[in-house]
Amino acid sequence: MSLPEELPTAFVCNCDRSARLLIEQLARRRLRVPEDVSVAGFDHSYVSVAEGLTMTTYECDERTLAREGLKTLLKRMEGKGGPAGIRIIEGELVEGNTVATLERQP
Repeated sequence: MSLPEELPTAFVCNCDRSARLLIEQLARRRLRVPEDVSVAGFDHSYVSVAEGLTMTTYECDERTLAREGLKTLLKRMEGKGGPAGIRIIEGELVEGNTVATLERQP
């Protein structure tokens, strides 16, 4: 993973593993999470990511995700095609301490 010279104030990663690798790379640049850069993950697979840091992430309802995926796969195997559109599987935000609170400017 390579980072640009000029960094954004926050990253939202596709999974907690990517977020953890990003945090390690930021630390090598001597940047602090969340003081210098906020990092959020997705999938709630890592709780502790570094000394004193717990991941801010999003946890999906894995049972529902698996059930809907299996139903879709079975329909396709039966030749009935797949669903049109997007399925939304709810989850919940898991608040850690890898994301800073921004103050709104008036």
